[in-house]
Amino acid sequence: MVVDDDVRTPQPGREPRRVVVTGGGSGIGLSVAEAFAGHGDRVAIVGRDEKRLSAAIEQSADAPGELIAVSGDVASGPGARQILRQAVEAIGGVEILVNNAGICIEELVVETSDEAWRALVDTNLSGAFYMARETGRLMIDQGRGGVILNTSSINAPMPERGYVPYSMTKAAIDCMTQGLSLELAEYGIRVCGVRPGYIETPMLGKVLEDSADLEAWREEETARVALGRFGTGADCAGAFLFLASPAASYITGASVTVDGGRLLT
Repeated sequence: MVVDDDVRTPQPGREPRRVVVTGGGSGIGLSVAEAFAGHGDRVAIVGRDEKRLSAAIEQSADAPGELIAVSGDVASGPGARQILRQAVEAIGGVEILVNNAGICIEELVVETSDEAWRALVDTNLSGAFYMARETGRLMIDQGRGGVILNTSSINAPMPERGYVPYSMTKAAIDCMTQGLSLELAEYGIRVCGVRPGYIETPMLGKVLEDSADLEAWREEETARVALGRFGTGADCAGAFLFLASPAASYITGASVTVDGGRLLT
């Protein structure tokens, strides 16, 4: 089998894949959705902010593929089922799920409120579980295999002060990726994860907006990255494209770290 040297290069004549990206209205999710659309795929981007989804679609109007907005909240089983129903109606099925919806809250454990903890668990963990469960059921019924890709974080294996609750939800995502890969392998469904490091996204900016000395923090953290810079959404998108491609057909249960070498320093 000949595998293209660069999975980011669109392949002429390939049938469009049907992709669902949660948290697809901005940040890493939007970069991933745009990358798949750039390959000519049909992509349902999921989010709660309809204006943001509309802006994302307008931004990608010239892509060879298509972005379609699906408004909904992944944080409940009924919500996940409704999202998938809308996605199937819009794009005709699902071959790839990018389980990306997530939030980040910076608080020490002893200062974390019940509401903040519940918000983290509902979106980062329960939302990912519900979407993986419902998509797994759909893919089994479709009988064509598929790929489920979960967004984790380098904080899963490396919790940091102030981010322990967030890190806990991402460590659980890594566990789900491994366990679900075992349960779905017999159906030809692969399950993998991506662990981003510091990526230039609106969510990172929001987390850091109250930092007393943002520039000093950024300089210090950049120095800890082996490659000497923060990542971009496009850096992450390349990992998702690879894991969803035939080049990764013998990879399941693994998580790819996209952090510029941060975990090594």
